[in-house]
Amino acid sequence: MTTPKEGPSQGPPPLHTAIDLTDILSLTDFQRAAKQHISRLRRTGKAQVLTVNGAAALVVQDAKSYQRLLDEVASLRERLSTRSTLVAARVEDAGDAPPTSRLPVVAAGRASPKQSGAAANAQTSRPTNP
Repeated sequence: MTTPKEGPSQGPPPLHTAIDLTDILSLTDFQRAAKQHISRLRRTGKAQVLTVNGAAALVVQDAKSYQRLLDEVASLRERLSTRSTLVAARVEDAGDAPPTSRLPVVAAGRASPKQSGAAANAQTSRPTNP
């Protein structure tokens, strides 16, 4: 059985987010049919758990899929670092802002911190009954 080679229109296989622990193989079985298993790993992009004496011992994966995984981790780390830098800059900028600009908007019917004098008093004073 021949499988079609991955062409430019197909793109790489999707990254798998978890190892399927139900799809395990003994190291001995892997060694007996290494060429077929390697071909399957390349085709699917999935990692394979190998056991030694019945216990999970190794994980094997084709090099392209592993490199994509490393690239994705590096990209996520860079995005996280950038986000942390932006958050730190916002906190620092907020520390430099005038005190009134850091106050929350006050509920309706009350003066906001930016209102002053007569406008604030007029808004908070209650009308008197004649």
